[in-house]
Amino acid sequence: MGPSAKTKDKLMDCSKSSGVTASEQTSVLLVEEDTEARRALQALLQSWGYTVIAKKTTREAENFLAEDRGENIGLIIFDINLHPVSKELEGYAFFRRQTAVNPGLPFILISTDYTIWDLPAVRSMAEHFLNKPFDPEVLHTAVRSVLKA
Repeated sequence: MGPSAKTKDKLMDCSKSSGVTASEQTSVLLVEEDTEARRALQALLQSWGYTVIAKKTTREAENFLAEDRGENIGLIIFDINLHPVSKELEGYAFFRRQTAVNPGLPFILISTDYTIWDLPAVRSMAEHFLNKPFDPEVLHTAVRSVLKA
């Protein structure tokens, strides 16, 4: 079960956003299983001047990070619950593994599941969390805040 039609529409609208100032070529690793949402978020982030490496699964993201060692990534944005059918928080497990290996690497967690607020990293506000669908400016504010841009 992927994002709702409302979420996809909101994200598609986001990808058409323009006129926002560009960043300093920061690379963002985007992990989102839904193809339309991933493409829309990638286009939105690129319109802000970010270099985006988009991956569909945590396995793809982890393989990329193993090769890159996180050296060229300034931020990871990912859907914290990539497999809602299995009810596993694969994204949260990915987050925990990556923060253990790359403790300074910032994350923005996204999800349509409001129960994510119960996770320790979210509840403590240690990481940014956005519920889908979100306004493009809310994402932009979060990205700038995390990157101190």
